[in-house]
Amino acid sequence: MNVELVSSALPLFQLNHERTKGRHVSTIIYDLCLRRGIYKEQDQSEMDTTRMRLGQAWEHALIAQTRLEHPNRYIEIPEIELDGIYGHLDLYDTQLHAVDEIKCTWMSSRHDIDSDKLWKYLVQLQAYLMMIRSTTGNLKVVYPRGDYRDKMVDYRHWKLEFSKSEIVNNWRTLQTHADLMEREGHQWQA
Repeated sequence: MNVELVSSALPLFQLNHERTKGRHVSTIIYDLCLRRGIYKEQDQSEMDTTRMRLGQAWEHALIAQTRLEHPNRYIEIPEIELDGIYGHLDLYDTQLHAVDEIKCTWMSSRHDIDSDKLWKYLVQLQAYLMMIRSTTGNLKVVYPRGDYRDKMVDYRHWKLEFSKSEIVNNWRTLQTHADLMEREGHQWQA
């Protein structure tokens, strides 16, 4: 038998949308996470790439399944812009005027919704709510390693209702940080 390992990273999962060059919610949050010590800046390994691509595949599968089960309720909005900042909602719920944000994470499922570990997801969800002028969102998170005790897959779906002031304050934080990034010479990518 002749065996050759071709790759240890999942193939690239193509996104359904193109990104405009400029300020993006996800880029701003990533930089905030670096500065808060949530992330460490480092080269991505093949394992990191595989995890990221598995997350994209999970997101795509849940979006497709949700739209299949509720064909006239959920839509994908390729890209929206507010105040020069772009975002891409995973799903828009036309009945509830809500955002569904879908995540796959390798952190433990032991963390509560208001923990620092899930902070970045709440910031992103609130940003998208600001962009569509809503206060209601759903966060759907799969944890492939569960709570790390039994290493079983775990899942959480939270429905969140934010106050308008929470959403506005969150948006101001993102705008202020994007301005700081520009003053420091950040080059926005597509």
